[in-house]
Amino acid sequence: MKTAVLLCILFMFGSGLLALTGFGTTAEVLNDTVDPTLSLTAPNGGEEWYIGDTHDITWSATDTNILPGSISIWYSLNSGIDYTSIIENTANDGIHPWALPSVQSYNAIVRINVSDSFGNFTQDSSANPFSITYVPPLPPDNVAVNTSNGVDAVITWSAVTQQPPHSGWLYRAL
Repeated sequence: MKTAVLLCILFMFGSGLLALTGFGTTAEVLNDTVDPTLSLTAPNGGEEWYIGDTHDITWSATDTNILPGSISIWYSLNSGIDYTSIIENTANDGIHPWALPSVQSYNAIVRINVSDSFGNFTQDSSANPFSITYVPPLPPDNVAVNTSNGVDAVITWSAVTQQPPHSGWLYRAL
């Protein structure tokens, strides 16, 4: 008899639990395991940028669950051994103006990171190093060579007193 009562209680308890779990409409559960896509477009290697200038770092990042402030950018002056933060948790608008550091490097690299709301992230770096260097001087004006004595060459010129306009400017010796 005790066994029958115990079975009856267990049956009612089990039936009650089933009654509490309905088969109605529930919210869909999302689980994103796909990393965002990311492409750093500039600087991507080979550029010659000048100390004191401001250049745009550009990228393209896509994902259905990217967070509003999901982009972080760093730079390295030694081919990626050490990095310094440029900006963290900025908008994914594809562009960030960067005031170049006052340190010369021929092995500079930019690294960018994007994350989504599920913790997936992607990182991209400059494909090759680029240069951060000093602005080259203007070539001298009024260069003249005098070889009138047949032995010596006397070269004269006017002194250069200004820096060249250098935003996008490239000096090539003649």
